[in-house]
Amino acid sequence: MAILKLRSISCKDTAETFGDELYVTFNGTKRSLPNMTQGQTKPLSDEFIFEGTPELSLFENDGDHWYDRDDFIA
Repeated sequence: MAILKLRSISCKDTAETFGDELYVTFNGTKRSLPNMTQGQTKPLSDEFIFEGTPELSLFENDGDHWYDRDDFIA
């Protein structure tokens, strides 16, 4: 068993004009992150317990619109 601890997040550039609404998915589990604007760093305290191969992705939430899917960041 392993633990992934998210300690902080930094925003170099935003995808949206008024800031980004971020979330991560980790092995299929979605977690909201703080809203961010360019140049900010914010602390995090999320932990994920897992076995096997980890898969972490970062997204910017564009709302629930069929015409504008969430932006994959990393």
